[in-house]
Amino acid sequence: MFNEIGARRSKVLIIDDDPLFRSMLASVMREKYIVFVAADGEEGYRKALAHPPHAIILDIRMPGWDGLKTLRTIRRNELLAELPVMILSSDASRETVIAAIHSGATDYLIKTSFTRKEFHSKLTRLIETARDRALDRPSRRRLEEAWSHVRRVPPATPIPPRENSPPAAAELPETVNAPSADNSQLQEIMDAWE
Repeated sequence: MFNEIGARRSKVLIIDDDPLFRSMLASVMREKYIVFVAADGEEGYRKALAHPPHAIILDIRMPGWDGLKTLRTIRRNELLAELPVMILSSDASRETVIAAIHSGATDYLIKTSFTRKEFHSKLTRLIETARDRALDRPSRRRLEEAWSHVRRVPPATPIPPRENSPPAAAELPETVNAPSADNSQLQEIMDAWE
């Protein structure tokens, strides 16, 4: 479970219906990551819930749940909503790329036009960015779980809040919204796509 320098390896879920491509990608990725695979969107979603990965590699064109339905379902789930999802598809149509970005894709690569080095670089950056973001904004659920074992005793004297203090747990939102692509992100992806 550890890489050559002793750091814990990240878990990545590959969701792709092409068994040959899925196996090839998994074998390449096992050098650096712990890899799980799924043959369709619904199976991938269930595996992500059972064994939350650090990132998901998702194909668009699949029978049953296609990539867009899978992506939207992931983004609506509080536990999975902030996971980086890289679309890796042979569908290079502008409409599909835009639909994927608007549905919450973190990145989009065309299967026929990427190098192994480029793929590993993008995936590493996505995972590191997601980890940094998670450290900066822990969700209410994680905070509540971390403190659930502590016996709650009300203070004798209320402590006034400091200026610029973070919101109290009661003021935090119940759900975490999926990251959305702003216009500059969309433009950057579209420029790279062209």
